[in-house]
Amino acid sequence: MTDDWDVLDEPIGSTTTWTRVNVGEAFPGVPTPLTWTWAGPASDAGVTRGWVRMGVFPRSQSRPSPDVAERFVAISHGRALLNLDRLRSIGDRIPGNSGDKVEEALFLSDQVSGTSRPVRRRYPFVATKLPVAVVRARRSLLASVPATEAWWGESVRRVADDGAGARPLLVESAQRYSDLAMHQAQTTVAGQGLFEALAALCRRADLPDAAAGTLATTTEHTPEVRTVEDLWRLAYGALTLEAFLARHGYHAPVQGELAVPSWRVDPSPVQSLAATYRRHDRGEDPAAVQRRRRQERDRLARTLLEGTPGAARPAVRGLLAAVRAFVPLREVARLQFLQCYDVARAAATRLGNDLAAEGAVEVPDDVFYLSRQELVSEGLPPAAVVGKRRERREHYAVHEVPVRFTGVPELRPITPPEASSRLEGIAGSAGVAEGRARVVAGPEDPNGLQDGEVLVAETTNPSYASFFLVASAVVVDIGGLLSHAAIVAREMGIPCVINTRHARQTIRTGDLVRVDGDRGVVEVLERVADP
Repeated sequence: MTDDWDVLDEPIGSTTTWTRVNVGEAFPGVPTPLTWTWAGPASDAGVTRGWVRMGVFPRSQSRPSPDVAERFVAISHGRALLNLDRLRSIGDRIPGNSGDKVEEALFLSDQVSGTSRPVRRRYPFVATKLPVAVVRARRSLLASVPATEAWWGESVRRVADDGAGARPLLVESAQRYSDLAMHQAQTTVAGQGLFEALAALCRRADLPDAAAGTLATTTEHTPEVRTVEDLWRLAYGALTLEAFLARHGYHAPVQGELAVPSWRVDPSPVQSLAATYRRHDRGEDPAAVQRRRRQERDRLARTLLEGTPGAARPAVRGLLAAVRAFVPLREVARLQFLQCYDVARAAATRLGNDLAAEGAVEVPDDVFYLSRQELVSEGLPPAAVVGKRRERREHYAVHEVPVRFTGVPELRPITPPEASSRLEGIAGSAGVAEGRARVVAGPEDPNGLQDGEVLVAETTNPSYASFFLVASAVVVDIGGLLSHAAIVAREMGIPCVINTRHARQTIRTGDLVRVDGDRGVVEVLERVADP
């Protein structure tokens, strides 16, 4: 057995600073070895190419570094990480930006080091390349939507009929995922910068903290809102289950995990959701919610423009249009990520069944404890490696690493902090709501979410989107103003408080809570009785 059998614990160096913020949306919990080795390197390669295309780094750095400490994305003790030092270095290479600004904006950090070191020799390259790169990336990302959807549908059907195509599809899906990550990296830069400018404008106009988020909502529905609308139609008989799955079957209870069957394989979560929607007692369908949200957005825009000097109003209108053009692209990219995941899921499932039939693995599920390289080119490891990887992943699942750390992290058992009746975070989506809390440990849990409950989670990803219609509010421990929870909550018109850090440990299911999405405050009004 080789010494590097544990692919969920990479040598991340002794001096690099890492964070789990944001990346937890893509990799919830502890991924299986196949999931990580399929998506982790592809993510890093795509992000690296994106920054090179924008002129931030020279072309000689187009390929990910062999040194894990120099990569953007890595994993330690089963937890996906972003290289904070590397990301700070991006800000130091962009005119008008800095490492401190990147850390504050993207990670809402209260530990900003204040040691930004401008790399001015990159300024001319960035000034020339970045504007062109982000416009091209937006165009490519939007143009790829129908192509990726068609490829998904055809690929999952093909691999079911032809096992010989499974390995090529595993490779192709990772490459598509990497290309999409490249486009997302570029458009996120534009979206973040534009959103920050809008937020600053709103602060000067004394608008509420969540106003910028409301103003960033679009007139076009996001992919996730379209899923919610189709679920509503399914619930009330306007759409068949077959038609729904043909459109949205790539979703899964845990979107970022290949080992979890998607809706097209196991539609029971869809049927459960439809039943919940039928019990929904607000009297409004998703389209009505969207109309009300757009009215609020337009009201805020009028207020902002009325308080703006006449000569500056065209610039403000242009900023609003640009924000709405770029901020929603995060969800457009995520949609296609999920389709790539589902093609890889279908390919891996076929390989697992075939390998088990051949006697190469004990059970089909063993395939998810192999690496992509082992499946595609290197050959299968001894059966003992699969067993050790299962045991190690189970160990990681009941432990955690800090949200931010430098060097090798301390692996510690997951224990709740002291209970608190008040939590402060960031105002992610406006409004105030009260309801009983539903605390979820992972994306597979919200199937039990009841109408009007407050969803409380460490982070969210597209797995949760369908529950935002029945939730009265959302509370998330890790995330920023452009995180998944904040964007979708704004689109669905429900309050959201993000970056509370300890809500999932201090609030219990059944507690009566008040979520103030205007001020970024969560209060426990009544504790549920001990079980």
